[in-house]
Amino acid sequence: MASDKIIDIIAFDLEIGKLGFNLDQRKSFFQYNPEFLDSGKFSKLFPFIFKRSKQAQVLTEYQQDRFQGLPPMIADSLPDTFGNIIFQEWLTTRGIQKVTPLEQLAYVADRGMGALEYKPITELPDVTNVNIYEVITVLVKVLKLNEDTTAKNISELSLLNVFKIGTLASGARPKF
Repeated sequence: MASDKIIDIIAFDLEIGKLGFNLDQRKSFFQYNPEFLDSGKFSKLFPFIFKRSKQAQVLTEYQQDRFQGLPPMIADSLPDTFGNIIFQEWLTTRGIQKVTPLEQLAYVADRGMGALEYKPITELPDVTNVNIYEVITVLVKVLKLNEDTTAKNISELSLLNVFKIGTLASGARPKF
């Protein structure tokens, strides 16, 4: 997994700012892109969460499990329960045991619901051929939560295909 601690937040093809995360303290840091602030565009974006300032902002009020240390509208981009099962199984097949919420957002990238996008830390490999029967098999196994869905039964490519074609692995609610 990538070791970067900062990701870009993008909306409407504009870099809004950068988001950082401290795993130990479960708090996040946000700093607006000065060019975005100077443009005056979307001045009502996040009016109650971020101050429209060029200074970095520390966000400590979202440390409960529900938000995982992230601002609410960004935490909503994290995988929902079903998407998280797919995502965690895919990570396991790659030998990755734990990722931070920021790293999850990097994998969500531009596939999330709503206008927010996250510049990925690690690029996902391109998958040009999708075997729909394989995808259905993976989904059936995941839906039967009592069935073993470990890496020995599902290939990494199968899980990646499911993740990339849209599993709601990128948040349960729109961001606006």
